[in-house]
Amino acid sequence: MLSLMVVSLEIIPGMAQKMTYYDLLGLAPEADLEKVGAAYLRLSRELAASGGEDAEVRLQQLKQAFDVLSD
Repeated sequence: MLSLMVVSLEIIPGMAQKMTYYDLLGLAPEADLEKVGAAYLRLSRELAASGGEDAEVRLQQLKQAFDVLSD
């Protein structure tokens, strides 16, 4: 099941953190495709608007999570 897929992210420089794709999108593993899409859009818009230094990397992580969970 995809909800068990774990990725290692470096959110704080020098500290890798293990999260599922659902965690990345701030969702419960029971989330349906509609919720996955809505979370992806909301988070990607927030990141694009903030324009932080790690926004591009974080957007790529969100895109990967969305691609895997929506497949």
